[in-house]
Amino acid sequence: KDLMILARADENNIKLNKEKVDIDELIDGMAKPYIEMAEFEEKQMKLNLQYEEEAFIDTSKIYQVMVILLDNAIKYTEKGDCIEINTYSKDGKCVIEVKDTGIGISEEAITHIFDRFYRVDKARSRETGGTGLGLAISNRLVHMMDSEIELQSELGKGSIFGFHVTLELAQDQEEVKKAE
Repeated sequence: KDLMILARADENNIKLNKEKVDIDELIDGMAKPYIEMAEFEEKQMKLNLQYEEEAFIDTSKIYQVMVILLDNAIKYTEKGDCIEINTYSKDGKCVIEVKDTGIGISEEAITHIFDRFYRVDKARSRETGGTGLGLAISNRLVHMMDSEIELQSELGKGSIFGFHVTLELAQDQEEVKKAE
């Protein structure tokens, strides 16, 4: 399934289906099952949602990216540690971040983290599952939305995966429709 998503993305066969949505409500709704998963694994998950705007976005693509980022955050965060989901506005764009206090990523691994089939710790692949395609898919989907995933990480201290989404604000889109 992951390979098919990447193949379609490479061929530009994935279309964006934008709809009007409240970003914070969307992120809040998709985070609920992950909050329960984190609690079950004795980890904390906090939401800091401050975008407070409606916009036209492809919710299914945002959902796919967030599932991958949240799965990884839960997988690589130890018991008692914290995962945080943030939304806010910066330079006219919506920033969505998944921040954790997990194991972190080395500088060397950061340069390859979005490569297909790349696994930081090959020995953990049996233990944690996964194909090494999740972050490559996230990266490709975010690029389709005219953005990039940014990564800040330090070994032993955690990681922040964030992406800036250029959004068509709902009011701007409605004005365009009226003009047509």
